[in-house]
Amino acid sequence: MDVQLSFPFIEETDDVTERTRRMLIANRLVRIVDLADIAQTILDAISDDLSMTVDERKEFMNTVTSDKLLTECAEVYADYFTAEELRELEFFYASGTGKKLVENTPEIMQCCMKIGERFALSIHSEEVEKRNRI
Repeated sequence: MDVQLSFPFIEETDDVTERTRRMLIANRLVRIVDLADIAQTILDAISDDLSMTVDERKEFMNTVTSDKLLTECAEVYADYFTAEELRELEFFYASGTGKKLVENTPEIMQCCMKIGERFALSIHSEEVEKRNRI
């Protein structure tokens, strides 16, 4: 059974182009996903390596939370998804599960980054051992 979801988020009119529809939805989506919070978590995870000053951290976060950045990210979403797909994403991220995903994504990313670092170090150590045996 094909279920049609109703998304009354924007007025569907003939004079609104597909690209405009996609951008309207994508702009809301990048704000729902909360890219700024994700960026803050990533910055926290890597800040020791970057040796950033307090002012540099503030400047970085101002850049990440700027409308210009969010709009450019929305353009990327609009390039990859149709308006209907963006509506489905918006619907998902507005759901309880979507909100939970957004809430936990920074910590999940941080854990995955640590796993990646561990994995890379392991591979590097194995390569060093192989070279030493030769």
